Amino acid sequence: MTPDVIKRSLFGKAVMLVFVLTQVADGLFTYFGIKMFGTAIEGNPLVAWYVAAYGAGVAIAAAGAPAIVCCDPMIQPPRNPTSVPAAA
Repeated sequence: MTPDVIKRSLFGKAVMLVFVLTQVADGLFTYFGIKMFGTAIEGNPLVAWYVAAYGAGVAIAAAGAPAIVCCDPMIQPPRNPTSVPAAA
């Protein structure tokens, strides 16, 4: 790996860490907001329906986990330089 790729990899990991911490904070604030004020506080109708159907914890985990899982491949350094044309 070249130093440029290592720097980009460290920056990507830092961005991913901030993103995950933001998702966790959002989930905690949403959970406590729903527990204090009810499901009407949730602005996303799909998440509000999940909360009503499955409970706050399951609904918030189901909403936040895919965002984290789908973001992870975007920060990984390319294994083959020709696989990501924009990286060249």
